[in-house]
Amino acid sequence: MLPFFFIFLFTPESVVTAWGAMNQTLTTALSRRDHRRALALMAEAWSVELGRFCAIQVGSRAEAEELLQDAFIEAWAALPKLKEPERARGWMFGIARRVC
Repeated sequence: MLPFFFIFLFTPESVVTAWGAMNQTLTTALSRRDHRRALALMAEAWSVELGRFCAIQVGSRAEAEELLQDAFIEAWAALPKLKEPERARGWMFGIARRVC
């Protein structure tokens, strides 16, 4: 796996800009306590990556998809407790790690 800084250096500027805009939108939704919008943004942004992560953990794509749904259900229940919206991605991966 490539180090993060390597990926960042060779990521097109449009992708970096889109990532920053999505992160800002997510932070805004969480600060307004718009949990439905925040979870939708998280699912849109990270479901493919989280699905791959879970598939690697369990060795089955079908099982990973079910476990990913469980992870998003846990995230929905815990979203009001998220104190630092800028850490939402790591927080979501932590939930996926426990579930998968």
